[in-house]
Amino acid sequence: LSAEPVKPRRTQLLHEDITYPALLQAANENSKYLYVLADEGTRTLDGLVTPGISALNSAWNGVQLITGRKTSKSFATDEPRFSILISIQPGPFDDYRERKSDQAKESGLWARAFVCGPYTTIGYRDDSLQTFSDPPEMFEERLRKLTKKCMKRAKRDSNDRKLIYFDDSAKDLYQSISSEIELNMRPGGLYENAKDHASKLMENIARIAANLHVINKCDGNISWKTLNTAIHICVFFSKEYLTIFDSRPQYIIDAELLY
Repeated sequence: LSAEPVKPRRTQLLHEDITYPALLQAANENSKYLYVLADEGTRTLDGLVTPGISALNSAWNGVQLITGRKTSKSFATDEPRFSILISIQPGPFDDYRERKSDQAKESGLWARAFVCGPYTTIGYRDDSLQTFSDPPEMFEERLRKLTKKCMKRAKRDSNDRKLIYFDDSAKDLYQSISSEIELNMRPGGLYENAKDHASKLMENIARIAANLHVINKCDGNISWKTLNTAIHICVFFSKEYLTIFDSRPQYIIDAELLY
């Protein structure tokens, strides 16, 4: 056993159709930086999200994932980074929520995610409008550099990280927005029936601000302008969340239907 060679780590980052056990296995054997793209979201919801709710919530919080196995060696994954993009039609999504009693929402997983369900524009599309077919070359180049950097870090299995802070003006803005969200969780407020979402909103705003800061190669700490942009982005997705996950009491919904 002492002479057994160490299994080389693959740096496969992208996965398309993966189950919850396979995701943890890949994080342990290959790379703890994983991206899951699912254009047929029902399989991913049933095979990854539902059985892996607790682990995905823990990964979002930066908690070590400990996996116990009965027939094989147990393992632990430190500071995993999972990114999951799910596309699904409204019908199958509603069916999934009814079948599973929406455990993901009850556990707060959807509150940690960015959800979007835009209204259909079928029948109102105008092909005469100007479209931009050229790819965003600077953006793609920047993402490619960041991906290569991520792959090098994955090969080293490195945990060294650089902290990014807010500057003074951004701290003031952060506190004011945080207070406003807190007030809106009171009775009669915007988030009265969506406290799970509101409690995660400021952290999501901070994460988006950090992403913008890194991708745009900004110097120093996160600025007021970057944080303000992140707020506008997250407020859009917050409105989408409130529309998709209507958390109002049933008697309010019934009263509006009767009205």
